[in-house]
Amino acid sequence: MQSHPLVPASLLKNARSMRVEPAYAEQKMWTHLRGKNLGVRFRRQHPILNKYIIDFYCHEVRLAIELGRYQHDEPEAIQYDAMRTSSLKQIGIRVLRIRNEDVLKNIESAMEATWNCLNNTSPPVAWRPTPPKGEFS
Repeated sequence: MQSHPLVPASLLKNARSMRVEPAYAEQKMWTHLRGKNLGVRFRRQHPILNKYIIDFYCHEVRLAIELGRYQHDEPEAIQYDAMRTSSLKQIGIRVLRIRNEDVLKNIESAMEATWNCLNNTSPPVAWRPTPPKGEFS
């Protein structure tokens, strides 16, 4: 396995493994992001800062999309996510967090949140809730 000169081989191996066996929510989100469906190219399971793997990343607009479960509401996870987001912000990457449940139950809302972030009409916020049908804030 050839390694990228700036990315640790173990991180690349983990990213490749995650691409081969994605979670169902990641599969569903990827079907909507792939192929420049939103006008920009996304990468999935993208290694960054030599220590993180971003679920979906658009280099063109420097937007990271992270999917997660309710376990991210636990104090340790909140602290880790905040540290990770801070590290990404320091290098000019915005982070949009979307719950797996929202992707699975209301993909339109997840895609609208992504579209808004791509077009700077809505700043990324932590764990965007699914709005009621017909509304988006």
